[in-house]
Amino acid sequence: MTHLPKNAELPMLEGSNPSSSAICGYLRRLVSRFCHHRGMKNQIPQHRVLGIALLLILQLIAPLNAAHAGVVTPPFTHCNIEIGDAHISKSLLRTRGLIAVKVNAKSQCNKPIRSLVLTVEIYKIGLLYDHRVAVKEVRVKGVVYQNRVVKNQHTFVKCRSNKWTKYYGIAHAEALINGKSMKTLRARSENIERFQCGN
Repeated sequence: MTHLPKNAELPMLEGSNPSSSAICGYLRRLVSRFCHHRGMKNQIPQHRVLGIALLLILQLIAPLNAAHAGVVTPPFTHCNIEIGDAHISKSLLRTRGLIAVKVNAKSQCNKPIRSLVLTVEIYKIGLLYDHRVAVKEVRVKGVVYQNRVVKNQHTFVKCRSNKWTKYYGIAHAEALINGKSMKTLRARSENIERFQCGN
């Protein structure tokens, strides 16, 4: 196992911004001194000098990195939004006599959050652009504890004709995490579905 000479200098790591030439110069002097101490000065090719010195320096400063110094990063909050495909709702037909296209979504977070708003939107495919035909929010006041599943099953649009139309859904959420308002990305239905349901 190799050791540096006891009086070897180390570059300043904190609060300094040394130039690359200064670092290279230091590394050359360090290896030269080390090799001379071992009687190896003429046995190591010049192009390997910096590589050897860099390895020695990295071994010395490894305990100074964040992991060894005990720096703890706060846990990330991961919220999963799952949105289903558009479908003709059997429950609305059975309970209310409505023929309607419906999209369901659910949200689950691995950390406690507050004031969750889970929004689901339904879009129909248009000729030039897609049209939003329905939107519904589900709000949960107070704390939503970790791994609790929050569902939005209230977003639908009634069919007004038998025209063939393509639909999909988009879901997104907003909540307070550590006192800050955070928003998720917009999740889209995996498939675009076609029904005899115009509106």
